[in-house]
Amino acid sequence: QNGGVSVREWLIESRNRKQLTQQGVADKIGITRQMVSAIENGTFASFHACSLFATFISITSLIFDL
Repeated sequence: QNGGVSVREWLIESRNRKQLTQQGVADKIGITRQMVSAIENGTFASFHACSLFATFISITSLIFDL
Protein backbone atom coordinates (compact mmCIF):
# COMPACT_ATOMS: atom_id res chain seq x y z
CA GLN A 1 0.00 0.00 0.00
CA ASN A 2 1.09 3.51 -0.74
CA GLY A 3 -0.40 6.38 1.23
CA GLY A 4 -3.25 4.22 2.47
CA VAL A 5 -4.37 3.24 -1.04
CA SER A 6 -3.65 -0.24 -2.36
CA VAL A 7 -2.25 -0.70 -5.86
CA ARG A 8 -5.56 -2.34 -6.81
CA GLU A 9 -7.56 0.66 -5.58
CA TRP A 10 -5.16 3.05 -7.30
CA LEU A 11 -5.44 1.24 -10.64
CA ILE A 12 -9.24 1.23 -10.47
CA GLU A 13 -9.35 4.90 -9.47
CA SER A 14 -6.99 5.78 -12.33
CA ARG A 15 -9.24 3.95 -14.80
CA ASN A 16 -12.34 5.57 -13.35
CA ARG A 17 -10.77 9.03 -13.65
CA LYS A 18 -10.59 8.36 -17.37
CA GLN A 19 -14.30 7.42 -17.18
CA LEU A 20 -13.64 4.00 -18.65
CA THR A 21 -14.94 0.56 -17.87
CA GLN A 22 -12.66 -2.44 -17.87
CA GLN A 23 -14.03 -3.23 -21.34
CA GLY A 24 -13.26 0.31 -22.49
CA VAL A 25 -9.65 0.01 -21.39
CA ALA A 26 -9.39 -3.44 -22.96
CA ASP A 27 -10.71 -2.17 -26.29
CA LYS A 28 -8.31 0.79 -26.30
CA ILE A 29 -5.18 -1.24 -25.57
CA GLY A 30 -6.05 -4.46 -27.39
CA ILE A 31 -6.41 -6.95 -24.53
CA THR A 32 -9.42 -8.71 -23.05
CA ARG A 33 -11.62 -7.37 -20.27
CA GLN A 34 -10.64 -10.43 -18.25
CA MET A 35 -7.00 -9.43 -18.54
CA VAL A 36 -7.77 -5.90 -17.29
CA SER A 37 -9.60 -7.48 -14.36
CA ALA A 38 -6.63 -9.76 -13.64
CA ILE A 39 -4.24 -6.80 -13.69
CA GLU A 40 -6.44 -4.78 -11.34
CA ASN A 41 -6.82 -7.75 -9.00
CA GLY A 42 -3.11 -8.54 -8.97
CA THR A 43 -3.57 -12.04 -10.35
CA PHE A 44 -1.56 -13.53 -13.20
CA ALA A 45 -1.23 -11.36 -16.26
CA SER A 46 1.42 -11.19 -18.93
CA PHE A 47 4.14 -8.57 -18.63
CA HIS A 48 3.12 -7.24 -22.04
CA ALA A 49 -0.50 -6.73 -20.93
CA CYS A 50 0.64 -5.07 -17.68
CA SER A 51 2.95 -2.80 -19.62
CA LEU A 52 0.16 -1.77 -22.02
CA PHE A 53 -2.16 -1.06 -19.10
CA ALA A 54 0.52 0.90 -17.23
CA THR A 55 1.35 2.97 -20.28
CA PHE A 56 -2.32 3.64 -20.90
CA ILE A 57 -2.88 5.06 -17.43
CA SER A 58 0.44 6.93 -17.58
CA ILE A 59 2.47 5.06 -14.99
CA THR A 60 5.58 2.96 -15.06
CA SER A 61 5.25 -0.80 -15.32
CA LEU A 62 7.66 -1.11 -12.39
CA ILE A 63 4.77 -0.99 -9.91
CA PHE A 64 3.70 -4.45 -11.04
CA ASP A 65 5.31 -7.11 -8.91
CA LEU A 66 6.18 -9.64 -11.60
